[in-house]
Amino acid sequence: MSPSGIDADPRILGQLLAAQSTLSVFSARQRMGEFMHRAVEGMPGVASCAVCLPGGARPRLGGEPAAECAACDVPDGDIDHDPGHPCRLASRANMRVFPLRTQDRHFGFLLLQVEERERYAPYEPFVGNLANGLAVNIERQWHRDRLEAANVELRRHRDHLEELVKERTAALQLGLERARHLNAVLRAIRNVNQLITRARDRDRLLQEACAILAETRGFRCVWFVAVTPDGRFEAAAEAGIGAAFARVRAQLERGELPECCRRALASATPVVVADPVANCGACPVAPQYRDTAGLAVAMRHLGKTYGVLVAALPAEMADDAGELSLFCEVAGDLAFALYDIDLGRQHQRAEAASGRLQEQFQQAQKMEAVGRLAGGVAHDFNNLLSIILSNCSFALEGLGEGDPRREEITDIKEAGERAANLTRQLLSFSRRQMLQPRVLDLNGLITDLHKMLPRLLGEDIAIVLALAPTLGLVRADPGQLEQVIVNLAVNARDAMPDGGRLLVETADVELDEDYVRRHVTGAVGPFVRLTVSDTGCGMDPETQAKVFEPFFTTKEKGKGTGLGLSTVYGIVKQSNGFIWVYSEPGRGATFKVYLPRVTSAEQPWRPANGAETLRGGDETILLVEDDAEVRAAATRALRNLGYRVLEADGLEAARRVAASAAAIQLLLTDVVMPGGSGREVGLAVTAAHPAAKVLYMSGYTDNAILHHGVLEPGVAFVQKPFTPDVLGRKVREVLDGGDPGPPA
Repeated sequence: MSPSGIDADPRILGQLLAAQSTLSVFSARQRMGEFMHRAVEGMPGVASCAVCLPGGARPRLGGEPAAECAACDVPDGDIDHDPGHPCRLASRANMRVFPLRTQDRHFGFLLLQVEERERYAPYEPFVGNLANGLAVNIERQWHRDRLEAANVELRRHRDHLEELVKERTAALQLGLERARHLNAVLRAIRNVNQLITRARDRDRLLQEACAILAETRGFRCVWFVAVTPDGRFEAAAEAGIGAAFARVRAQLERGELPECCRRALASATPVVVADPVANCGACPVAPQYRDTAGLAVAMRHLGKTYGVLVAALPAEMADDAGELSLFCEVAGDLAFALYDIDLGRQHQRAEAASGRLQEQFQQAQKMEAVGRLAGGVAHDFNNLLSIILSNCSFALEGLGEGDPRREEITDIKEAGERAANLTRQLLSFSRRQMLQPRVLDLNGLITDLHKMLPRLLGEDIAIVLALAPTLGLVRADPGQLEQVIVNLAVNARDAMPDGGRLLVETADVELDEDYVRRHVTGAVGPFVRLTVSDTGCGMDPETQAKVFEPFFTTKEKGKGTGLGLSTVYGIVKQSNGFIWVYSEPGRGATFKVYLPRVTSAEQPWRPANGAETLRGGDETILLVEDDAEVRAAATRALRNLGYRVLEADGLEAARRVAASAAAIQLLLTDVVMPGGSGREVGLAVTAAHPAAKVLYMSGYTDNAILHHGVLEPGVAFVQKPFTPDVLGRKVREVLDGGDPGPPA
């Protein structure tokens, strides 16, 4: 009997007790709720039963969700929640609510909708116990869930930790590998730098650098290609390739650079070839790159490209920024070494060139000093020769053909003429003779001389002309230029005592900076080149160094004066040209004369035909000469031709004579005189007699009527020493209008 006096059904009580004992077998709260619903709903007086668990659906009472029950906001297993939390349906009269709670947690409610409270009442304590058992089982399950979740989280952390350990281990191994790799790189850089400090040969530098990088750096293969600034192949070296590199070298010598080299030369950054076997199959060294990547970088320093460095390295290192940077550093160091070697070679060439230029300069200074000495004595010597030659001519005029004294005087005159010729040669060498340049065709001059050269050289020497058909014009003194050709031809004849061949060539040439750097006296610009070559005995370097010195000769004593080539040198230099000799013992000699090419509207000069007849006149001539004997000889020569001659010994005397003379048709004046130059005399006389023409005479002159040794335009001149006939013809030429008066 229950406390309410109503008997409980033992079967239902057993069912409740069995249900309570069975709860522990369920592991899911939803299953426990369903079982509870089935166990309680059949009790007497119970209309419906529901279990309300937070986070689940609304409790179902009588088959329908309880409309008055809102979603329960009890957090699942919230330990801080008040265990006395009320259910919102507990206020209904027919509703019995049992909290599902333990000491610490509240999990929900067991709801019973009763129809007959009296019939139900005996079972309520058992239902309460059942609710408590359900709460305990829910809490147990909650702890199991939390434990399982903790185990899952623990396993996740353990797996994560294992992965992290693997990653850290791999990173450590990679770091160790990279440290070993960087140590190898640094050793390679150190060894390359040590090589750079001692290597002075390009080929040795490249070959030893290849060996260092292959051995110390660990590259499977390394090779260099050295190129010129315009990309032409110069040299190559390799390590680790072997016989296959011979085909690469042959390809390079044909001017064909491998694709990786062309790309590197065109790029400012390293070129990486991920799979050389696939991408460079035609390259002879591609098989050496199996399972590796190719790396190529141009070797540059101060904007100049010296070549390409190529290597095979592990594929995983090909895109590593540090690896690329170090590889570029090695290439830059080697480029600097090549620059230093190139600089050393340039320095050696510059020193050698400087030595040659110094020798040439000293030679030019020595020849200039001799020239000054020769020119210094020429004035007085030519005055003496003028007296000798003039008086010889006068003496011969007074002697009959059978007079025995005639031969002696003739010998004196011929000796004087030879002495005059020597003086002219000395003045030519010293560049102090008077030049009267004309625009002329060198080919025409050579063609005219060719008629005379066979008689001069002999029948055993063949003369061959190779004249450029469209040769440019030059400005030079025709007589002096003829002397250049004749002296070179005579010099060639003496070098071919048993006969041979003389080749005379002409050509237009353009001389550049490179030629001038190698020839100290040269100049840049357009030139006409005269080449005289022989097949004679040739010269050694010592002879070539002295060949233009005055009085130097290889001929026997009495066979030569040593002035022939020095005369050539002086005439060429005074004509603004230069001359070089090329010779080897036993292989003949070649003289090359360069004269500036000119563009002129003037007709080329041609020599006059026929002999000029000596004619006199009755004009008045003022003769100004400081040397009394020369003045007397010239006066006699002119008076013999019918001229009226007035004399003066200097500037002041000339002024007095000009002021008192009624008319003067010609002034014949020396150039170099004490108290006033010939130009000053000319200006003074023409001021008093504007119609007078001026004829200058001198054996040696300063710059009074010259510009760099060349007669100024409009100046008439006769060279001392002269004979009466030479003086008479020149005087008549000027008086007849062949030369104008003095320049303003």
